[in-house]
Amino acid sequence: MRSSLLLILTIFALCTLSACSSGGGGGGVQPLMITSPAPPNGGVQTAYGADGSGFSLAASGGVAPYTWSWAAASGSTLPSGLNLASSGLISGTPTSAGNFMVQVTVRDSASHPSQQVANDTIDIIALPSLTITSPAPPGGTIGIVYDGRFGPPCKPGTPNCVCIPVGPSRPVCRIAEHGFQLSVTGGTQPYSWNWAAASDSALPPGLALSPAGLIGGVPTNAGAYQVVVTVSDSSMPASQNEAAYTVMIAPPPPPQIETVNSPSAVVNLAYSFSFNATGGELPLTWSATGAAPGLSLSSDGVLSGKPTATGAFPITVMVQDSAGQNATPQNFVVAVTSHGFAMTGSMNSARISHTATLLDDGTVLIVGGQDSTGLPVKNSELYTPSSGTFAVTGALGTARYFHTSTLLVTGKVLVAGGDDISGNAIASAELYDPATKTFTALSNMVSARDSYTATLLGNGRVLLAGGGNLIETESTAELFDPSTGTFSQTGSMSTPRAAHTATLLSSGKVLVTGGGDRKGNVYATAELYDPSSGTFTPTTGNMMDQRYTHTATFLGNGSVLIAGGTDATNSAIASDEIYNPNTGNFATTGSMGTPRSAHGATLLNNGTVLVEGGTDNNGSPLVAGELYDSSTGQFASTGSLQSPRFRHTVTLLNSGNVLITGGANATGILATAELYQ
Repeated sequence: MRSSLLLILTIFALCTLSACSSGGGGGGVQPLMITSPAPPNGGVQTAYGADGSGFSLAASGGVAPYTWSWAAASGSTLPSGLNLASSGLISGTPTSAGNFMVQVTVRDSASHPSQQVANDTIDIIALPSLTITSPAPPGGTIGIVYDGRFGPPCKPGTPNCVCIPVGPSRPVCRIAEHGFQLSVTGGTQPYSWNWAAASDSALPPGLALSPAGLIGGVPTNAGAYQVVVTVSDSSMPASQNEAAYTVMIAPPPPPQIETVNSPSAVVNLAYSFSFNATGGELPLTWSATGAAPGLSLSSDGVLSGKPTATGAFPITVMVQDSAGQNATPQNFVVAVTSHGFAMTGSMNSARISHTATLLDDGTVLIVGGQDSTGLPVKNSELYTPSSGTFAVTGALGTARYFHTSTLLVTGKVLVAGGDDISGNAIASAELYDPATKTFTALSNMVSARDSYTATLLGNGRVLLAGGGNLIETESTAELFDPSTGTFSQTGSMSTPRAAHTATLLSSGKVLVTGGGDRKGNVYATAELYDPSSGTFTPTTGNMMDQRYTHTATFLGNGSVLIAGGTDATNSAIASDEIYNPNTGNFATTGSMGTPRSAHGATLLNNGTVLVEGGTDNNGSPLVAGELYDSSTGQFASTGSLQSPRFRHTVTLLNSGNVLITGGANATGILATAELYQ
């Protein structure tokens, strides 16, 4: 008996020294403890936890794994919508607000489990009620994007970035936004929007409401539209709110007739011109009072027909939109002339800075130029006057623009120089043979050059003078000999010049006038090339005005008409002058009615000079045509081009008509062609 008591006391002492657990586990087991902080508060209809994924309770000591449970403390209940997993995760979406006293219990896995209890308070806060906070949607206008506005700043070139000049400073660039954004507070995000027509009303046609609450589109019908917008949140069940609005859609502003003058018509030739208007609710209905005999205005705004009499005929044009709004009537004058322009067939390629050469058979060879993308054109075309059509002919070996094309005494055409695809001046040359409709490469010119002149001399050779490249302007000149097919140096001009003119005189000499250089100098000087000596000599007198991109036309009396161009201030000029080969001097003559540069000038069979197209002081392409009469020294209006254009070609046909091809206007590079007759 005493021995048994000693054994029990010894075991008790060992257990005490070894801190034996009540469960009989191994040595070193720590007491069970709840280590997590108190559970966080939550919100009604909001997923519980900091990120909505719940809150995990934690414990230490005892024997893992642990089992968790909870119960309502005295005088309280558990938060509705939340649950506690045995792993200790509190999760769910609270459905009711309140202050909840809860008791969480953790038990370990020992054979005689230990447990710990914690009493906590969880506050579930009611969310603000779902409330539509946006003002009433703004009104809209038919045909205009709904509620266009500018958003945050942006960098130029980014999508929808619009830059607005503000005084002399840098432009302000902002994102262009469209549509009206409805807004809401409270409830549970995300929200979903929809709308419906209110009683006895309809939704504005052309507008739509996205689920995100953006009203956008382009209104198509005017009126006052009663609409109901409804927003739903993401709670379960969803909360909803609605608002009734009136959305006013106004008709567009009354139409306004564009005041661009119509091109002149030609007696007994088909004529068509379309008037245009901005604003108004489509469709538009046009009408007019007064018109030239033979012309009438259709309800869609096209003035057409064949005028039967010459003169200046006033016409008052009116237009009404489908909402009954009238434009302010506009007065126009339709000039019907004895001579003028009519459209002919179009080229197969749009071209600018190309050449057009009348061949011995009466057809016209169109060579090179730049197309609508700005790239040099390699193909060539032939215009046949009898059919008024263009057909593709042989292709150049080298695509080029700002070159020259010269009809030789052999009937072949010399094509030389110009710029390549990189904008570099080139020295290559080719020969077009009308018999085979092919181009053959020649030896290179002495110098690469663009914007120069090429003049067929009386001895059959071709003088190529001036021009330049990206670096400098040439004063040099060279000769092409058709008998050898080679180029050779000749005397140089006293002044380097490009965009000048060269005109063969009755004496066989060549008059070179004006031009400019790469340094920005513009010249009033002129010089004469003498084929017999191969030298240039300054003329007795200079021109009255500095000019380049002008025209020089040899007149029947042996003098030369110098017309228009660009002066040293880069302004188009209307002044004109006459070169007298007998005195070597220039004298002023009547001025054109319109300043113009990069235009065309053609000596007609009746001795008058047709001047047309080009650009004005503002760089705007022109349609106006004028005739210069050397007997009076004055210009008079004639029929205008059907399309404004500059840097086009002008060719006098054997019929006496004038062919105009290509060039450019505000819409781009043109493939169209016209005939003056």
